[in-house]
Amino acid sequence: MNEINNFIEPAKAFYEIILDGVVITNLSGKISYSNSSACKLLKYDKKMDFKNKSIDECLNKSNSFNEILRDLANQKILLTTKTFNRKDGTHIDIALCVSLLTDSENKPVGLQIILKNPHLPEHEQSYIENRSSLLHSLNNQSKETILVSDLKQKRNIFCSQSIEKMLGWTQNDFINGGWAFAMSLTHPDDAERIGVQFKKEIEKRSRVKFTHDHEPFKYEYRKRHKNGSWLNIISETQILERDENQQIHYLISFLKDVTTSRAETKIETDLVDYLVSNEIIDLLVPGNTKTTKNSVSLSKREIEILQLVRKGLSTKEISDILNLKITSINSYRKNLMLKMNVKNTAELVQKSNQFFKS
Repeated sequence: MNEINNFIEPAKAFYEIILDGVVITNLSGKISYSNSSACKLLKYDKKMDFKNKSIDECLNKSNSFNEILRDLANQKILLTTKTFNRKDGTHIDIALCVSLLTDSENKPVGLQIILKNPHLPEHEQSYIENRSSLLHSLNNQSKETILVSDLKQKRNIFCSQSIEKMLGWTQNDFINGGWAFAMSLTHPDDAERIGVQFKKEIEKRSRVKFTHDHEPFKYEYRKRHKNGSWLNIISETQILERDENQQIHYLISFLKDVTTSRAETKIETDLVDYLVSNEIIDLLVPGNTKTTKNSVSLSKREIEILQLVRKGLSTKEISDILNLKITSINSYRKNLMLKMNVKNTAELVQKSNQFFKS
């Protein structure tokens, strides 16, 4: 039980914000932990009613924990669908992502069972289809692994294929396993710190809109490779997109393995500039930022466009000079007006004079 608690305690606060159900059992199927989402899916009033039950008590007769173990025997992650009994006597079919929890010597100590919430949109398919060119570009990057996640739904919607080369796990493992699976691979000594830092960074960006959007929050932690070894990972996460109410919606993370070269701690951001120049400014802006006297944080491209606006150039003229689409320039101008809290170009120019005043 202590070995399982080593996974549960550091990540408990993080598990509680996940909308998919998370259930952790020992190798006999006895439940050691379930998050609030798992209780809601199975209509239990409180987690204590769920704890210490056998997972077999929750599974319909045609399913069994031993069947899950057998299917998992030759792999470390399993995607399946099982019928569960709810407390009120009804049944529900739930898609599962099951993975082994292993100790420091890579010996199995329990299972993490993720119950995919059927009320959430499956992988945000429309978002992916609308951003196919962006995701194609991300998928072909090999210097780092890139994750796109939906903060509202608390799940990964994209993972670049380089994850398999880095950690041994596949794109589908990270998408289907979601945040809980990613957390289970994080070293227990690092998990709680990561969860606290993540919450703090999100709260800061929610409280003060746009000012910190393009400042990545950075983590350094250990991640378990599929072969059982620990890798030193550095990741940088920043806001990818806000919704129509200016609430944080999508995040993008860049993960890099620095196990063999800890001196190489800065993740390249050339990709960001490349994507911005290809008409996806409304999703992403360059990672290099400049903090000004009035605490407004602008990317180098935004500063460049702001300087041209101050000279009185039209959107088309700026488009011709920078060799960017007019729609991209319009998006930049919209973001500038939001960040600088102005309503029109005249106010933008006036504010920019104060902005660049020496």
